[in-house]
Amino acid sequence: MTSSNSHRWHNKLVEQYLNTFFRETGVDIREHLRAPTDQSQTGVPADAARGLSFAYRFSATDTVLHGHLQHLSLTGYHRYGPQFWLEPARAESRDPLTDLRPLLRLISIQLAFNSGGESEQVQSAATLYENMCNSVDKSAFFLQQRRNGAKGPSVVDDFTAAEQGMVLGHPFHVTSKASIGFSEADMKRFSPELGASFQLHYFAATPSLVQSLSSGPEVSGLIDPLARDEAKRQLGARASQYQLLPCHPWQAGYLLTNPEVRNQLDDGTLVSLGPLGQVVWPTSSVRTVWLPRSGMFLKLSLDVRITNFIRNNPLDQVARAIDASRLIDRLAPDETNGALLLLPELAAQTLKLPGLEASFGVLYRSGLPPEALAQTRVLGSLAEECPVSGELPLHQYLQQAARIADRPITGSFVCDWWRRYLEVSLLPALE
Repeated sequence: MTSSNSHRWHNKLVEQYLNTFFRETGVDIREHLRAPTDQSQTGVPADAARGLSFAYRFSATDTVLHGHLQHLSLTGYHRYGPQFWLEPARAESRDPLTDLRPLLRLISIQLAFNSGGESEQVQSAATLYENMCNSVDKSAFFLQQRRNGAKGPSVVDDFTAAEQGMVLGHPFHVTSKASIGFSEADMKRFSPELGASFQLHYFAATPSLVQSLSSGPEVSGLIDPLARDEAKRQLGARASQYQLLPCHPWQAGYLLTNPEVRNQLDDGTLVSLGPLGQVVWPTSSVRTVWLPRSGMFLKLSLDVRITNFIRNNPLDQVARAIDASRLIDRLAPDETNGALLLLPELAAQTLKLPGLEASFGVLYRSGLPPEALAQTRVLGSLAEECPVSGELPLHQYLQQAARIADRPITGSFVCDWWRRYLEVSLLPALE
């Protein structure tokens, strides 16, 4: 990573962690504003001293964070200047914040202090610190790998590119890119941030071992036809004795080491078929994949801690999702809003292996029709500044909309666009 790119990436992450900390702890930065810094006394460069300065004291460590604001946001999405300084307790000078970890440690210690400082809170804060560092490391890895790789489609122009376009993650999440359990090789193979695509691993199980739920469709009709044909060729005359279950390749490797799974394989009630079927694309959630040929999403299980919890599919959550989808299907036309497209869960499967139901669980989700797919983009990707160029994809998206409307980008056009966005996103959900 070049120096300028590293600095831009560093500042965006400081912004993300600081804004999240301020919002979650109820800090109003307006109460910590200071007069413009006197750089002659502190060594702060003159260009950084200009503007709206702030000084926030982490009371648990008596350490003050200094910086200045480029934009004060009423929603907490503040924009900061290019430099920050830390002033430790009883220190006579301020040190530039050149690494994220001192800030992350201050945040975790302060959270433990705010929660009472008991051993349980201290341990939770230590775990949070480790997860935040993991998220930072993964984000840096993604950025470096993307710089070294071939340039793919723009997030503005392509649905899949937008699903895979977030390098920093949610701007108000402190472990937005953490993944405890994925190695670097795993990330290169399976991470949406790196444009990954792969075949799913399929298991064949005897019907008595399979548990299925449906909001309507038969599960057998949702299986990838290409995978089904390839499985028939592998199983031969035994094909009618089994049902197919798709699985994430990483998860399959994890499950194949389980003693109970090995027993089922030895008994012949379970067969590991390996990678089959069409190539799928992981979406921004990592474990949900898009099957372009089937026009369907699969919400797969991953026993990996992604952001802040293990991403498998517990039975109770699966059952609630299917129940909600049944209710969606019962809505009359006059009870829905044409601007809001809901994607119900069509069916779910798992294996009846005690303790492994969540690990084998998979949900079959309705996909987007082609006309909707062509116009659908992940808003998070459009609103995330490129850590390399600093460009905002949303600006390109607005330019595209202006060209289609044959209008110049003016304040009036942006307001009209924003109003229309609310009409098709927020208002239908509230109604």
